[in-house]
Amino acid sequence: MNGPLAALYGVEGPADERTFSWVSLPGDQRAGIFTRAAFLSVFGSVEVKSPIRRGAYILEQVLCRPLGPPPPNASDVPVKGGVVEENGELIRRTVRQDVEAKTSSGNCVSCHASINPIGFAFEHYDALGRWQPQETGGGADAPYALDIDARGRLPAMSPDGDSVEVDGGVEMSAALAASAAARACLTKHLFQAALRRVPVDQDLASIEAATPAPESGGSMRDALLALTTSNAFLHLRHPDE
Repeated sequence: MNGPLAALYGVEGPADERTFSWVSLPGDQRAGIFTRAAFLSVFGSVEVKSPIRRGAYILEQVLCRPLGPPPPNASDVPVKGGVVEENGELIRRTVRQDVEAKTSSGNCVSCHASINPIGFAFEHYDALGRWQPQETGGGADAPYALDIDARGRLPAMSPDGDSVEVDGGVEMSAALAASAAARACLTKHLFQAALRRVPVDQDLASIEAATPAPESGGSMRDALLALTTSNAFLHLRHPDE
């Protein structure tokens, strides 16, 4: 990291922008790509973090569970937390509490029941990906600090599967690393990149054979070798088949 990036992560690093050096990140705060600013800032918003955007990306792109477009009557009211009006009174909400209040009923809940619990695990990271022990706001006139609830859940990905309860981004990262659905989804993405086409039903056996087993350690090299030696890569079907 260089100086500004080390400051963002809250660790000691070089004093300027041009010098880069290796640093150690706190193990209770960072583990894997989804606890890095590269992911967290892109799937935040301009002003505040976005558990909805973070959860939706992981659900669709990491677990290969497509959500489809939101319903036509979906609310586009920004979810920012802070001071909001509730029953005629001004109260303070965390971003999580604001998301829950605005997505827990009606047509919203069918998708957000899966999206929100994933995104909530990253509540300790602000819009830029900085670690925050509490949510603060209000400025100098009315400062406040609210406790963060980063409990979340990785949903069951099959009818006979179990959901995984987590607390924080590090535990969510570990749950994703252990997820058979995440490994299979990654292999599908690698397949599409290697063969430059979307997989079809006849490719499923090749994808399954190339998907890393949990005990293998998830080597990307092994997955790429398996794909480029698979029937789908090495053989073409005749047009009449």
